[in-house]
Amino acid sequence: MLTIIATATLFSCAKKEEKPAEVIVIEQPVEQAAPVEQPAPVENTDGTTIEVDKNGVKVSSDKTSVDIDGGKAKVEVKN
Repeated sequence: MLTIIATATLFSCAKKEEKPAEVIVIEQPVEQAAPVEQPAPVENTDGTTIEVDKNGVKVSSDKTSVDIDGGKAKVEVKN
C-alpha cells in the first residue's frame, strides 16, 4: 500500500514539460490620415501679412517684421 502511495506521489509531483505558447500574428493595414492643407497667408488691407506653419509664425508689415521659429524670435524694424 505504501508503495502505491509513493508511486502516485512521484508521478503527480514529477516535472511536467511545458509547451511554449503559440504566437498569433494579426496584420492590419494602417489607415493614413488625409494630408492637412496649409492655409494661404492672410493679407490685410494695410499690408500686414501673417503666416502660421509647423515651424513657427511670421508677421510682417510695412515697417516691422517678426519671425518666431523654434523658440527664437527675430524682429526687424524697417525705416
